[in-house]
Amino acid sequence: MQKVFKFIFFKVLIILVLGSLFYFVMDFSTTIVVVPNNKTLRPLEILPNTYQDAHCGMILIDTNFAAQVILPDGRTWFFHDQGGVPLWLEKRSFKNSAKVWMHSKDSRKWIDGYRAWFSLRDETPMLYGFAAYEKKQAGFISYNEMRLKMLRGENLLNPFVKKQLLGK
Repeated sequence: MQKVFKFIFFKVLIILVLGSLFYFVMDFSTTIVVVPNNKTLRPLEILPNTYQDAHCGMILIDTNFAAQVILPDGRTWFFHDQGGVPLWLEKRSFKNSAKVWMHSKDSRKWIDGYRAWFSLRDETPMLYGFAAYEKKQAGFISYNEMRLKMLRGENLLNPFVKKQLLGK
């Protein structure tokens, strides 16, 4: 009888321990990945710790390097690093019909991502280095150039590119 009791006790203990681990490891938060029915096709207000990056899953805490992708039907996705947008869009059938908004580092407002100018050396959340600016400056590149560089892996995560751009 004592062996049966020990067996059941250890089974229950294992279930409780595994259940507790599962509970603490899983993210039961209420973050939003996509918002439907944004009929204005304008960028939505970013509330800290409310939206989740569609590409990497990180939580947006501010708009410093944020972006939004909006489809004609109003579905809106969020990004905490602008370099993730072309990586995410490239795998989508709607990549040519999406509206892209980037939060500009210089004017601090939402601008058309396709018309933005991108620095190559900013310290961005994912360390890609690309930050959107409204006004062109020396050495900045267009969205299409940034897109190609991201798809090729030519960003600050690449040690050869980093050395070339930063000398590190």
